[in-house]
Amino acid sequence: MKSITPGYTGRQLRVKLDRGETRVEDLDAVVLAKYLGGTGYAARLLFDEQAPGTDPLGPGSTLVVSTGPLTWNSIPGGGSVELCFKSPLTGGWGESRSGSDFGPDLRRAGFDHLVIQGRSDRPVYLVVHDGTASLKPASHLEGRTVSEKISIIRSELPEGRFSIGCIGPGGENRVRYAGVMFGDRAAGRAGAGAVMGSKTLLAIAVGGTGEIPIADRDGLRAVLREVHQVLREHPTSAAFRDNGTIGDLAGNDDKGDWPTKNWLPRKPIIAVRSNSA
Repeated sequence: MKSITPGYTGRQLRVKLDRGETRVEDLDAVVLAKYLGGTGYAARLLFDEQAPGTDPLGPGSTLVVSTGPLTWNSIPGGGSVELCFKSPLTGGWGESRSGSDFGPDLRRAGFDHLVIQGRSDRPVYLVVHDGTASLKPASHLEGRTVSEKISIIRSELPEGRFSIGCIGPGGENRVRYAGVMFGDRAAGRAGAGAVMGSKTLLAIAVGGTGEIPIADRDGLRAVLREVHQVLREHPTSAAFRDNGTIGDLAGNDDKGDWPTKNWLPRKPIIAVRSNSA
């Protein structure tokens, strides 16, 4: 896998669903240096390429599936993928992150980003594998749950490791807060599933055998040893081991870090004693 910039594959895949076409494009090293990470690059691309006033669920919208130079399974938090788009829920910037192996597997397949445009006239799913891409008919997947779709798609894929991002009936019906599922992980914010559904794109499968580009492999390993030591010794790690990632839900709710009370902290109840006899 050749990279024009250390840490990047140096390529993105552009998918024109209305034409049924895919095209490999080289990335601009100058732009990558200015917009570090997948979200920064996607924001620049959407600003440059998507016209103001574009309907988020119209054929002119763009969905960018992004990774960054730290998208690698061995990096804590590095097994992530970012979906960036104009949100059908708010009409503004839409960004939705999900854990899973999808991001690293996209890079193993040879690409840093997927740029998905247009709308297919029939249901399809996208397969990206070792530098190549193809669109597969997906009418037989319509109306099925995510787990059913993924099971059928896996039976149709060639042998090898693949990660799959998939929408369910909510996304197909353009529910404005619909998410995209990556196995048991979700890109659940801002309506990415509705955007995929509006494009009649039911799923994306990525897989590859390429090496993820690393500028300084020995240096990265040394840093990771230090990072893993810090994580093992941090008290938050012990709390997660004991209570899971949902162990802090109640405390965060009290502090106003959830939308259950319109993002407001719980106000203390003040007892008032009457002076009357």
